[in-house]
Amino acid sequence: MVNEWLIEQLSLESPLFWLALSALTLPLVYVLARRAPPRAAAWIAVMRWVLIPYMGLMLGGLSPRFLGLSKINWATTLSLGMVVLFAALAAGTAIRIALLAEARIGETSVPSPGAEAQQPWRWSGVLVTVFWIGAEQFHWCFVRGAIWETLLINPEIDAGLPAYRAMWLATLVILPEIWLQPGGLAHHLLKAAILVVSAVAFFYTRNFWLCWVLSAGLWLLIAGPTSSVIQGMQLVRPEFAPTTET
Repeated sequence: MVNEWLIEQLSLESPLFWLALSALTLPLVYVLARRAPPRAAAWIAVMRWVLIPYMGLMLGGLSPRFLGLSKINWATTLSLGMVVLFAALAAGTAIRIALLAEARIGETSVPSPGAEAQQPWRWSGVLVTVFWIGAEQFHWCFVRGAIWETLLINPEIDAGLPAYRAMWLATLVILPEIWLQPGGLAHHLLKAAILVVSAVAFFYTRNFWLCWVLSAGLWLLIAGPTSSVIQGMQLVRPEFAPTTET
């Protein structure tokens, strides 16, 4: 019985197959991103985030509905979803204001968005950041959707409230990936917080697009845009980057 179930999961039409493929490619991406030139390393993670779910969708192994791409409940999105979005962005704005106020008081100042010399707020940096956060959010929704669909199509798995369980199982799966990314503690904590907030938003709305806007908005408000994809996976401003003593 168990062997038959495992054999069925080897099919390209099984969401668990694509989830396993994503997990198996993580160590490879981790190694390649540190050995490749900076410009190439910047896109290795993005390719994994986007291509695996895309192939799963094209080959019928993943459902667009479970990834929040179709059959979206727009009534919930425009009511409860907007409440979650504006509340999260208001919290992000408050955090950003607090960071800037603390920087002005302290001995070392944090460059404000309008006065940064090295990393000004330019449209190129904003667009790159929005794209990058969107690619990662697409990966997160893929993990949520694949686990959710697996729980539903396998009746032998006792999963009461499969959508709820899928959201938090996916969060536990993704957290180690965040901690493997370059960056300091603040970078990891910010990503983890965005992951949890977007998981809650996805649970209620099943809307990838809302989660993308939510994640990008929070990142831009708190951490700011990246100036170049050459920075690789380290989408952080100076105040969030790990410091090295000389």
